[in-house]
Amino acid sequence: MTKRIAWPQYYERALPYRTYAYDECEGQLITEHGELLPYDNWNDITRLMHDKNLIIVSEDLTSYIDMGCVEDPKTKVMASAYGKILSISNRGFHNTIRHIVHEQSWNGTNQIGNYLIVDIRKVMDHCKVGDRQTPSVLGRAIARKVWQENFLQWHYPVARDIQRALRDFSSTPRTDCPGMGYKGEEAWEYDLNSGYPNHFRSNPTGKSVRILQGDSDDYKEYATWFRKCTIQYPEGIRFSPIYLPKGVNTTAPGHKIDAWIWKEEYEELQRIGAIVQLEEGIAWTKLTDNNSFVMDTMLELKGTCNGDVLAYMKRIILAYIGRFAMQADIFEVVDYCKPLSEIIGVDLSLPRPRDTHRPLLNMSHRPKPYYFKLKSLDKGGMIHWQRYTIMKTNMTLYKVGIVHSKELLMMNFDSILLRSPIKTPRGWKEEHLTNVEIPYARALISDQKTRLPGGRLPEKLR
Repeated sequence: MTKRIAWPQYYERALPYRTYAYDECEGQLITEHGELLPYDNWNDITRLMHDKNLIIVSEDLTSYIDMGCVEDPKTKVMASAYGKILSISNRGFHNTIRHIVHEQSWNGTNQIGNYLIVDIRKVMDHCKVGDRQTPSVLGRAIARKVWQENFLQWHYPVARDIQRALRDFSSTPRTDCPGMGYKGEEAWEYDLNSGYPNHFRSNPTGKSVRILQGDSDDYKEYATWFRKCTIQYPEGIRFSPIYLPKGVNTTAPGHKIDAWIWKEEYEELQRIGAIVQLEEGIAWTKLTDNNSFVMDTMLELKGTCNGDVLAYMKRIILAYIGRFAMQADIFEVVDYCKPLSEIIGVDLSLPRPRDTHRPLLNMSHRPKPYYFKLKSLDKGGMIHWQRYTIMKTNMTLYKVGIVHSKELLMMNFDSILLRSPIKTPRGWKEEHLTNVEIPYARALISDQKTRLPGGRLPEKLR
């Protein structure tokens, strides 16, 4: 019988306290106190991690592969399906675990080296929930503390197939860009004030009811639902209330598309005259405001911190929300010399869109190949909370953007960019930009700010 895991899973009896060290991968660690710790091999690093009680922030996690960390039976190397090393953990005596994380996980500012770990120490001292290895783990620790102090109820995730449907088919953050290629003297950007945190306050919970295929009832008595459907749009619709992946023509009149939508999106589709044929899904009996306590605490921490900590607090809040939708199927890097049955170790009930037994993409030049083993991590992920938050934020952007669709240049997660100013909606803030250029989707260049997803202009635009 499978144990059902709930959020928040457990409460901590004691807070962990560590020392942060930075590794430039040049044979020595430097701690937050300025102490230099030389090492020659992987055994030296593991000894230092446990003897000095370290969390290591590293410039390059792949360097530890060269040292032979994969062959260490007490070490786990986690990677994405595309070969990116995510984290390294080592289990010592008495089951103590120490972590190595990449500096990009803490890239709230442009700090580098030991300056970064000094900033991380300021963040930990401000939050007062012990020392954590990543922003998302820190956010989760803050949430558990709030849950315990306020005696909040525990919540259960939905069934695995619904989790997969939520991950694969639910609307992604809106990045409409009708003004791509625009160059002008000015534009106005409107940002939601704490858009995702405020939309995360209310989430579906309680008894969930499975809606079977062929059931076309709209279940109005339920707080919300998430269902598969077929949509046919009327003429004259420029923007859809739902945001589907790139390449899906959502508004062509008479054209039918298959999608998964929330109840709130269904109601808006009905309002604009779309024909929606509902199919199977899941419905929730009520909404919970438990996360309001967490968001209030995090926003208070954000509002009382100094400039060095502020950028990290924004990242911590978003990482906490995003962690609920963290990919459940993680790949563990293992030595190819192990038995094949142990390497593959795949749960056949899980979908396998990619080959789970293949060498690391960024390890192909190394003399000894390593392979993935699929790990199914069920950590009480409330993915329906995160996806419901994205949907509500999308709907807020849609309601402002559709009114000013002729002036709309771009929607980007929780902001919109317009050609001309409007009366600032309640809960939004305005910024006037000059010498504006939109070279490609989501990219923005102006005198006041530059935002280039991917870090730089594509080669063909330089």
